[in-house]
Amino acid sequence: MNFSNRPYAMYPPKIALSRPWTLIALTLALVLPLLAGGQAYANGKATHSEDVPVVNYTTFNDASLSSYLGRMLSPELRQVIRERKLTVVATTTTFEKVGACYAEIGLSEAAPSGRNPRAPKFDSRGFMTQTIQDVNGIACAESVLNAAVNGLNETTIAQVLGGIEATASGGGLRKSGQAFDPKTAQLSRYPLEEYELAPLFEELHNFRIGEAVDYRHVEVAVWSRSTRLTNGSLMCVARAGFTARSPEDRHSRTPSFIKNHVYLPEDGSLADCEQQAAIGAIQSLMKDPWVGEGGSMTNIARTREDGIPLPDLKRVAAVENQLVAETQARQRVVASRNTQANRVSCTNQCSNGACLRTFSDGRQERWQAPRVYNSFKQDWEWNTSSCGG
Repeated sequence: MNFSNRPYAMYPPKIALSRPWTLIALTLALVLPLLAGGQAYANGKATHSEDVPVVNYTTFNDASLSSYLGRMLSPELRQVIRERKLTVVATTTTFEKVGACYAEIGLSEAAPSGRNPRAPKFDSRGFMTQTIQDVNGIACAESVLNAAVNGLNETTIAQVLGGIEATASGGGLRKSGQAFDPKTAQLSRYPLEEYELAPLFEELHNFRIGEAVDYRHVEVAVWSRSTRLTNGSLMCVARAGFTARSPEDRHSRTPSFIKNHVYLPEDGSLADCEQQAAIGAIQSLMKDPWVGEGGSMTNIARTREDGIPLPDLKRVAAVENQLVAETQARQRVVASRNTQANRVSCTNQCSNGACLRTFSDGRQERWQAPRVYNSFKQDWEWNTSSCGG
């Protein structure tokens, strides 16, 4: 093993888990379990007792993640998963530009074939920041995933399963008598801290999302998580995506396309921190393409709900094209104004109407100033203020 490339050798990262009384030291022993598990599975020599059904939103492949969870989750959790036909929903996110990573893991009732599960009611989390020059995305993701799994193992089964009926795929209560309103958007949010929602709705309305999709059928789901790191600074992570509108007593199905955002203030409240992270995630989601290859709504059918129509992607595309055209028009106007400002910016040096004009780019030209009558002075004078046409 080449220890010269060992991550975090000189700059120990700051770690905080979802359970505030649990802290772990980052060593090679922390990151090796997932690496070893993936290699053992690939070589057909896995020693785990069983694979675990998993919905994978991590940077690791399905086989390695399932094998790893089959070895690392407690026997009690594996038994509950097996007997109640549950699935593990696992997420890792790395923000290499700012040296941060995050993991989340929880249980949900298994979804029918072709559909995404609902987001877990309870989840365990791992957070980490490190100096940018020491960023190692894979090792960082492994570390926070280990932290999240350890946190889940240390939680009582009753707490892990508390409210899990909200993840049931079928059934649920729905509001009746609602009418379509293009000025209305549906937002489902799952925060740790309560915060004001108006700025989030403002972002949705700026992008005319109520015109693009029917709020009775489609919602924007936002998850936000926060922690105070060991040095006192804050780390907040949010993710957002489009999903079919869930029943009132059910969690949203996990979107097929998710945008993540991290916010790292030095101080402040956790609620404000989560709000800023949520706003960032929604802005990223709105600015990305909605339809077409790789579009955020292209695979929304995997989130479909019984009896609820899927969005009309032609209407979505029409609104998106209008937004793009309006944005391009504004950019052309700004560019034209900038060009005009650059073109007309000049200084003049004149002697009896004979002038030398110097533009901001250094270009010069000679010109003859016209004589104009100044009615206030009741006299003729040279007009030397022009920068030309």
